[in-house]
Amino acid sequence: MNKHQKYWHWWLTHWYKIGDELKVIKFFEYFIFEHSQKEIDDLEKKLQDSLVPDHANNESWFRLLKAIGRWATRKSEPSPNGRICLEHIHEILSIGSVRTISQFFEVPGGYIPPLEEFHKEILERTTRPGCSVISGLPGMGKSTYLSFLTDQLIEKKTPVIRHHYQAFTGQR
Repeated sequence: MNKHQKYWHWWLTHWYKIGDELKVIKFFEYFIFEHSQKEIDDLEKKLQDSLVPDHANNESWFRLLKAIGRWATRKSEPSPNGRICLEHIHEILSIGSVRTISQFFEVPGGYIPPLEEFHKEILERTTRPGCSVISGLPGMGKSTYLSFLTDQLIEKKTPVIRHHYQAFTGQR
């Protein structure tokens, strides 16, 4: 017999010989139940911490939980065949989400604005009340330009409120 078999042999032979109820009660007073499996709430929290805020926000996290509940109780969901794929999870986590991203990007040494006329117009706008929005396709230099502009305005002691966000539309 190996050591596990010996243990269980001893356990079973002594278990049935305990005899009276008081000895059983006494045994369970000192018996410690341990389990290596995490509780469902611990697993859920671990998953949430791995997704929020780097890959999802709280709204999309709760949307995912609701979808999982629906998928678990309906045979044909998610469509078309009831099989959960990464694309289903990605879609739920990204629907309508607006994720904040870093407000500051390093301006490369020697950077010059793409068009001097555009830059002069933006600088002139900053002297008037109101706000401006700069938009464009990814990778066009908006973040770098805004960091450059912010640095210049701060040097001139101009108050600056900068909000930089990424609106994900589901298209790449």
